[in-house]
Amino acid sequence: MTQLYPDLTDQATPLIPCPWLYLYAPANSPAPFTPRRIPLGPGFGRVRLGRPVEGGAVPAETNGLIDARVLSRRHAEVWEEDGKMFIRDTGSANGTYLNGVRLSPEEVQSGAVRLETGDNLVLGIDVEGPDFHTIIHHKVVARVVCIFSAEDLGNVPVYGNRVSVQHSWL
Repeated sequence: MTQLYPDLTDQATPLIPCPWLYLYAPANSPAPFTPRRIPLGPGFGRVRLGRPVEGGAVPAETNGLIDARVLSRRHAEVWEEDGKMFIRDTGSANGTYLNGVRLSPEEVQSGAVRLETGDNLVLGIDVEGPDFHTIIHHKVVARVVCIFSAEDLGNVPVYGNRVSVQHSWL
């Protein structure tokens, strides 16, 4: 059964389904992005991570779409199963890396890999310009927090009673 916990974005505390996956850019990220809090579990199925499709859904805090040219449209997918969260590369050109390890060769779908709080997730690679020194498109670097209960909210990075500048939704 899906449990409901308060949505920290609103002081009126509307409820959101749990579990959910929280992805945020670490402070030293070359390409900061709005943190994602992606609902997973019954009723959500597998959630696509990738760049938006023209005329389709737009990037939002509660989906896996990130505006980054290094991502495939269907770059990877995440899901929850039996109280664990998983990711797999769906055959992306620029790769999905978990804790420094590429999940599969270029354009080959990977198997399921378990996600855990504290993991480093990298989607894509840096793309250099014609001078081979200037990076013109940055990879997406994210830290992972797996939220299964209200107690796990303590793993979401907070400074004082507010999240860091990159995490303005709290």
